[in-house]
Amino acid sequence: MTRSSVNGPGANSESAVNPLTAPFMFLTKYSDDCMMCVLRSTDIASDEFAKGLTLPPGQRSDGLLEISMPGLPLGKQPTIWKIAIEEAGDSFTPKMITQVAPGRRFEVVNRLLNYTNLGAYQFPTRIEWTMSSYPPTSPPTLLSTGTVTVISARIPDQIADSEFTLNSEEKSATRIWDWDSKNFIKSSYENSKSKASLQARPNIYDESADGSKQIADALEIARKEHKHILLQFGANYCSPCHALHKLFETDRSIGQLLKSDYVVVMIDVNKGRNNDTILSMGIPRVLVCQRL
Repeated sequence: MTRSSVNGPGANSESAVNPLTAPFMFLTKYSDDCMMCVLRSTDIASDEFAKGLTLPPGQRSDGLLEISMPGLPLGKQPTIWKIAIEEAGDSFTPKMITQVAPGRRFEVVNRLLNYTNLGAYQFPTRIEWTMSSYPPTSPPTLLSTGTVTVISARIPDQIADSEFTLNSEEKSATRIWDWDSKNFIKSSYENSKSKASLQARPNIYDESADGSKQIADALEIARKEHKHILLQFGANYCSPCHALHKLFETDRSIGQLLKSDYVVVMIDVNKGRNNDTILSMGIPRVLVCQRL
């Protein structure tokens, strides 16, 4: 089971910062072409995972081997991954992994701490990350920070059915590693219910709307009615977006304030939509539902 300082969608195994997949986060499938893709435990357990992958030569510095390699595009520009590994280590246990996304104007530094093992597989039990604007400023412009910590684990040789179990405190166990079959398994009933609920929710963002036109129309209304404008960027799959929208609708005091003083504009940013609108306003393009 893991605990995060920032709530996010999905089960632990589907989090963007999953301790089991963290050492290989630079192989993520998240890109302009697949905004909902995350690296899952089933991926790293696959026989085809990282097949034929050769890391480029690294630079030695203070006992670390620092490797830089290109990643999938975000914001129509390739990302850059920087990996710091202990030169004397006998297994793949990166100490720091940095993602630079020039097209989205952000940089995320992940510190992978307190490694432990599941069988022969090594993974960190604590991840500390910081997101800053890119290109770097002096002092750095910090966008967000967070931590993910493993707080409970059942090691295979200590339980009868050889499972690594998450979410045991919430009574919604997800078996993600079967020691006998040497395979990762997704089998979370609670997560299935969550996905079904997500699919049943109505869309709150118009995915066909032009963000620039939405803002222009809102400005015209705001001038006539002497109101402020509230821009709400998000996506229909985003659980926090739905939670915020529900709060606006159900909290009477907030609802009255918005109705009397604001023009609310819901702008869809899934799959890179309206990215030009966001960047033209000088707003860093932050990953929706990922590391806010």
